[in-house]
Order: sequence, then structure tokens, then C-alpha cells
Amino acid sequence: MIKINNSIRSDRSTIEQFQNQIKLKLPPDYIAFLEQYNGGQTEPSIFHMKIEHPLDLESTLMKSFFGFGLEHGDDLVEKYSFYKKLLPADSIPIGSAEFGNIVLMSLSIENYGEIYIWDQERAPRRQSALHDLQYITDSFADFLKRIMPYNLRDVPIKGYEVESLWIHPDFYKILSND
Repeated sequence: MIKINNSIRSDRSTIEQFQNQIKLKLPPDYIAFLEQYNGGQTEPSIFHMKIEHPLDLESTLMKSFFGFGLEHGDDLVEKYSFYKKLLPADSIPIGSAEFGNIVLMSLSIENYGEIYIWDQERAPRRQSALHDLQYITDSFADFLKRIMPYNLRDVPIKGYEVESLWIHPDFYKILSND
């Protein structure tokens, strides 16, 4: 599993208060994660997704998991309050991916525990439905298994060499201190 940086712990009563607030029950694998890690910033990491639509993401970087009492905009209660009118009913935001995208968990009867990504660039201007989102996997435990450490230096760049580059003359003056 990837490293998650967080020194603030959660407890069962905080999780139960949150479940009472949202009037939904969290899956046992997610509860165990909150009790052990309580979210936090992740080491540089990536997860891959199945492409079912031309605009679907192939992969994205994981930035953080939301938890209770966290800073840096990662507090689960605050994120839920902010996103509840944008995300599908009976779902909660559980983490942050690159470019402002949100990883969420469905808590509906039909899709209980399934993980999706809410792509903020493709999101409708109304409350999303699950069919508006890109499916990732059927459980939080499986989602954790899909997240892999990522180092940009390990990415092969063969075939992506820059052939030419144009820089605006005014910008070039700034760069060259002229």
C-alpha cells in the first residue's frame, strides 16, 4: 500500500457521527481505513481506470484521502458539505485526484461501495448522477490495491522529444533578463 502522511487519528464515535449526519452507512473496508489512517496526503501515486468513453481518463494521480479534522482542505465533513449538491445523491467524496477531480464512493443500494471519479472539467452544471462519472472499481479495498507509487523520472519519454519551440519575444526577454 502507498504511504499516507497524517498524524491525526480518528475513532469509531467520529465515524458514527458522520454516518448519522449523512444518514448513510459506510462500508466496513472504508471504516477500517478511516480508523487506521484517517485519510491524509499520499506519496506520489497513480491509479488506472477502464476507458469506456472517448473522454474518460486512462489514469490520474492521487493527491490525498479525506478524513476527519484534517488540514489542507482534506476534511471529510467539509468536503461532503461542499460537494453534496454536485455529486450524485447517496455518495461521498473520499479523496482528491489531480486537476481538482474528486474520488467518490457510492453509498446507494444499487452501487454500494463502488468507487468513481468526478472529473470537474466534464461535470454537469447540475447535481451529477453516477452515469455522469467514470467508474473505477467495486470496492474501496480494491481501489487501494490499484493505487501505485509514481515517480515521473520512471516514465519513459522516448518518442516525445521536442522538435521545435517558439517563445514569444517579450517572454524571451524576461527569461534571458534582457
